[in-house]
Amino acid sequence: MPSPRLSRPAPCPLYDPSSSALQKWPSPVSNIELKQRLAAILAAHVAGYSRLMSVDERATVAALDAARKVFRAHVESSQGRVIDMAGD
Repeated sequence: MPSPRLSRPAPCPLYDPSSSALQKWPSPVSNIELKQRLAAILAAHVAGYSRLMSVDERATVAALDAARKVFRAHVESSQGRVIDMAGD
């Protein structure tokens, strides 16, 4: 039994490079410079946080704030931004 012959569909005028329809539908990024960006998520855990808070709350909060400043400085030095810092 011979295999059926598949016919090629007619080209769509919107995707035909020689069609004037493309001139009516310009690319939304035709005059925009594209820039690639890297996204990263950092998750850090403070080991013994509850114990440290029970021993010296002020020192623990100060140490946590100092660590957050270091993270933020490294991110910003790479032209990054910190969206949120939540938790301990």
